[in-house]
Formats: sequence, structure tokens, C-alpha cells
Amino acid sequence: MADAAIIIDGTRPDRAIDAHAGQLAFSVDVSGRPASVSVSHVGVNAADALARLVARLADEVAALNVTRVAPWTQFPSPFQLVTMSLSAPGAHLTVPDRATAECYMTFPPPWTLANAREFLHTTVAAFVRERPLPTMPVLVFDRFSAEPVASSSSNLGSCLVTAAGAQGLGPVAIGPSTGTSDMRHFADAGIPCLLYGPGSGFNPHRHDEHYRLEDLGRMVKVFVATAQSLCGCV
Repeated sequence: MADAAIIIDGTRPDRAIDAHAGQLAFSVDVSGRPASVSVSHVGVNAADALARLVARLADEVAALNVTRVAPWTQFPSPFQLVTMSLSAPGAHLTVPDRATAECYMTFPPPWTLANAREFLHTTVAAFVRERPLPTMPVLVFDRFSAEPVASSSSNLGSCLVTAAGAQGLGPVAIGPSTGTSDMRHFADAGIPCLLYGPGSGFNPHRHDEHYRLEDLGRMVKVFVATAQSLCGCV
């Protein structure tokens, strides 16, 4: 078993990550009732209902941010719900009777996946009580999911901070992230782990994502010095 791990993944030289928020990808399926668009009042528009439902879910999740606790208070919204796509392929000139949304939620501890799923079910049920639908919307949780994770990495962090300082990259703040990574696998195995590197980055997950090449030489020296320190070679 490894003594420690560093995931070289998109952080700035002045920041390392030792914890992640929980992650939950899911879909929402809404059924309505078809009708001609000229007499839409006799139908139930699934597309309209779904749009209102995902907006309601996003608002309810965002409202949870008033409950966040340290160290997650450093983020304005560790509780997030993002609508990734909406689809309602109905027949021509017909009120759509089926609509589906793909969504993604993040949540900080002490929340768990069970808490998040229950919250979504409860919010959907409340929505339907206020706006009756022919059938209850269906939440499908067969996509990516991960519990919140934190790594026990104090010794690794101390070695990294010292090595970064020696290369003029310090001080390095170590804290949580609302993202996710393979850290959860190392934490499950009891292996201390941090995310750090590869240098100053820009536009993550957007057009023209890049890092400064001039940082790479110093970053490699940081990684080598951190490993040497952990192994007692310095």
C-alpha cells in the first residue's frame, strides 16, 4: 500500500485540496397529457411542468447554503443544483406529454448521498401537491455519485507546504473543494492524499483551459522534494 498520494490536478500553486463535497448526477422524468396546442388547456404540458420543477429544485438546494458549516463557509454555494439538459420531444403541434432533465447536485458534509436523494424526493412530492400531474415525476439515480470525502493528510500537507515554499510557490492553503477526483479511492484505502498542481491554471472546464509551462519545472521539484521528505531522505 502507498504511503501517500498527490493527484496532479487543476489547483493553483498556492492551494491544495484535502476534501471534496458529495456529488450526485440524476435525471428527472415528467409525464403530462397530450393535447392540440390550440386547446392546450385540456392537456398537461410536461415540458412546462419540468422546467418549473427543476427551477424549484435549484432554488430549494440553493437555500440550503445558509446551513453550511466550516470549512465549507469559504464557498458561497457548496450546495448546488445544475440543470445540464432539458428534453421534451413531443409530436408536431401537440402539447408534449413527456419531458426529461439531466441534473447535477453537490452537497457538503455532514450531508450524505442518502440525505440528498431524500431531499430531492421530498421536494418533488411537495411540488406535485401544489401542481398536480397525471403521475409522480420519476427521479433516476443511476449516474455518477460520490459521498463527501476528506483525506487525513497532515504530514503530507506539511511536507508539501515546505517543499512549495522552497520553490517560491508558497504559502499553500490546504482546504476543501466542491469538485471531485480519485481522492475518494485513496481515502477509502486509508492513503493520505492531496490534490496539487500542475501550476497556475486558467479557464478550467471552459474554452482555452491551460497552464503556465514555466511553472512545471518548479512543480516537479516540489513533488520530488515532498516525496523525499515523506521518505526521510532529506
